[in-house]
Amino acid sequence: MDYKKVNFTLLILVLVLSFFLICIILKALFFGNDKFEWGSFTDWISSLSTFLTLIVAWKAYKAAPQWIKEKQKEEGFNHVKTLMSEYDQIVSTIKELYYDILSIKKSDQKFNVVIERINKEMYRTLDLNYKLESCSRWDITYPQEVQTAISRLTKYYNHAIMIITFKGIVTAEEPSLINDELSELKRLIEIDVQYFNKPLHEIFKFQQL
Repeated sequence: MDYKKVNFTLLILVLVLSFFLICIILKALFFGNDKFEWGSFTDWISSLSTFLTLIVAWKAYKAAPQWIKEKQKEEGFNHVKTLMSEYDQIVSTIKELYYDILSIKKSDQKFNVVIERINKEMYRTLDLNYKLESCSRWDITYPQEVQTAISRLTKYYNHAIMIITFKGIVTAEEPSLINDELSELKRLIEIDVQYFNKPLHEIFKFQQL
């Protein structure tokens, strides 16, 4: 909380209330006194109101750039939260599909379903890469480990597509090699997950206010 702004607002409020209290007292004291000109007095009240309005407008003008920065930081933080939530969902699907990718045969009834899911997840990883790049809109920076981890998801599904596409076509040695590469990528992704197991502000650097 910005205590300086709160204190300033309270000060203005106290001054305004004090002024009106004085007005009430004066009215009570001089009510019915022909020598006291209430017309001029109301002019002073109008002038003071205008002056206070100008002060409020000036404070709003001065606070606008800070408000914009705070809003941008908030939007940037929400963007990163969404990005990492999608990352977690993709990793969860990787764990779910892993054994299907390695063991499924073309004759299996769910073969086409698995292919559709792999293709869908591939596009999700590409979209995640685009969202990571767009962090620059909010002046958000991140270490190379983040870029590597996000790109690894796309690489994983590239290998998954190769395995599914060439099942039953290539020689026995080739699928074994690709399967080993897929398993190694899965192992590295699990290490990446541990890297992300920390507060967001320790990974991403947000705009300074």
